[in-house]
Amino acid sequence: MTAIMISSDGTSHHHVDFTSHHVALRTTHNGPDAHIVCLLGVDSSINHTADMQVEGWKEKVQTV
Repeated sequence: MTAIMISSDGTSHHHVDFTSHHVALRTTHNGPDAHIVCLLGVDSSINHTADMQVEGWKEKVQTV
């Protein structure tokens, strides 16, 4: 792995908040300058605050 980018996005449906987490990696494993994008999951969340987003990432990192 030569680079990593993390991303999350949130939405709500019927007053329930959901957050998705994504990771994009640049790697040489699949050839020169190859990229891999992984969806780490979509989970319900209490709200879309920055604090909750950080907590969501902490939980995701522990499960990977």
